This record gives sequence, C-alpha cells and structure tokens, in this order.
Amino acid sequence: MSHFWQGLTFQQTADRFMPALRAVPSFKTPAGLTLELSEQIPQITEFLKTNFGKVGGPRLCPSLCLSPTELILVATDLSGQIVGSIRYRRAATFEGQSIHCIDCFCVKQAYRGSGLATALLLTLHELTNERNLRYSIFLKEGRPIPGQIPFYSSTYVYKATNTDGPKMKPIPTDLAVKLADCYRQMNPETVWIHSPKNPNQAWYLYKNGIQTLFVCIQDSFQEWRGGRIGWLTACFRTGSVPLDLTLSVPGYQWIWSDKVFLNGDEQDWKDDGPFHWYGYQWTSCLRPSRYYAIVV
Repeated sequence: MSHFWQGLTFQQTADRFMPALRAVPSFKTPAGLTLELSEQIPQITEFLKTNFGKVGGPRLCPSLCLSPTELILVATDLSGQIVGSIRYRRAATFEGQSIHCIDCFCVKQAYRGSGLATALLLTLHELTNERNLRYSIFLKEGRPIPGQIPFYSSTYVYKATNTDGPKMKPIPTDLAVKLADCYRQMNPETVWIHSPKNPNQAWYLYKNGIQTLFVCIQDSFQEWRGGRIGWLTACFRTGSVPLDLTLSVPGYQWIWSDKVFLNGDEQDWKDDGPFHWYGYQWTSCLRPSRYYAIVV
C-alpha cells in the first residue's frame, strides 16, 4: 500500500464536503526519477497501453488531450523513458462544486513498491491545491484501501452486447438531465455527479407504458477480446425493466456495469470484481443508493 494512504484519515461526517486530514510519513522519490507535468500525449498514451492493468485483462487505450482542465503528471528515468503517470481532469459537478477525476494512474512493474506511487499522489496533491482544485474522486478496483472509507463500494458485472431484442432510444443530454431532475424530485437522496459539458456520455431511454429505463453509457477506453467496453455509469428505472436492454446499444462488444443496477430478472451477467469510489482530497457523508449517476 502506498504511504500516501497510510497518512490519510477520513472522518465520519454529516457534511457533503470536508477536507481530508493528512499526515504523510516521510519518503523519498526513487533515485534517478524526475516528476513533472507533461504534454507528451503520444508517449503517455503508449506507456498506458503497454503498462496499465494485468496480463490478459482489458487494454487501456485512453483519449488524452492538452487542456487547462486536464493535468498529466509523469515520472521519467535517466534515459527519459516514462515509468509512471497519473491524470487529474475536470469531470463533473456536484452540488455546485467542480469534481475532478483521477485516472491513468500507472507505475511500471519494475518500480512498483518503490515509493513512486506515493510520490505521484503527493506531488499531484500539491499541484492541484496550489491551483485551488479541491474536490476529486478516485476509482479503486479490487481490494479496498486499508483503513480508508470509500463513499461507495459495489461489484462490477459485464456481458456481451446483443443486437437482438428491443432497442433503447438515444436521447440528448439535456433531455436526460430533465428526466433525472424529475426522478430526483421524487427521490431526493439520489446522487447526481454529472456535467452536461462532459463529451464522453451517451444517454439511452426505453419506455413501455409507465415502465422506463434510462442510462448513461460512457466509453471506458478499454478493449478486451477484440471489442470495446461500454461503461454504464448512470441508471434510473421505474417498474421492472431488465438491464439486458442496454446490450442493444451500438458501438460496443461489452457492457460493464454496477451489479446493483441489475433488476433480478437478468441472466448470464458475469462478476468482474469489487470496486470502490474514494474522495482523494475530501471526505463526505455522500452514500449513493441503488440508482445514481457518477458520470466522469
């Protein structure tokens, strides 16, 4: 576990936004490495394609860009080769606050356990606080971080797409926002982390009488077994509508979803393992329930 997390304390709170307490143990960046913000998009992309994830798992093919709302921190060795990376980008809003997302966090195998992960996390924390960027979220797959409290934990499931059967209708983002607003009026505890400006979102609606299902599917920028993976990051339902309807969405060979979105009458969705959402710089009483949107 990174020393960064050992020095981070999340308090139980009734507040939506509370700064995380931090007392990081002393550490040293591995000798011979340089940490700096980078604009070398092709080199960083190739590094992530080669080093992110586990052998046999999905291959990350990220869409990186040069933007005032996107910071990419890299570690390079003495030869100038990238050996670590982490990205911080504006993704959504929540109760009037800009929410950033940390992703593309990757350390080359030879440097894992060396302290480089801690150096990347701490340096990014300092850079973002200097820019008054205070609120971000971090997705951790697999085991939870010992001693830390995620604001949401669940299990991922996946299934191959199928063009047969009823089709979901694509709808514009502004209509999806209106539908979500209506849903949230009836269910005021619904968590809605979303920005209409996020270009990576596609909304779909199915309606049959009073039964409805509308979802957001994002490009996960991951490929597996020759096909792209669509990431279902928002789901709202009235009545009994199976999530299998999302398998009709074009452009993807797989749909990757939170298991809690399943209605109970679907079949053959396969478990992909646990996941956990953390606040990187803050803690919160935020606890999503069965239907929510975390569109990053």
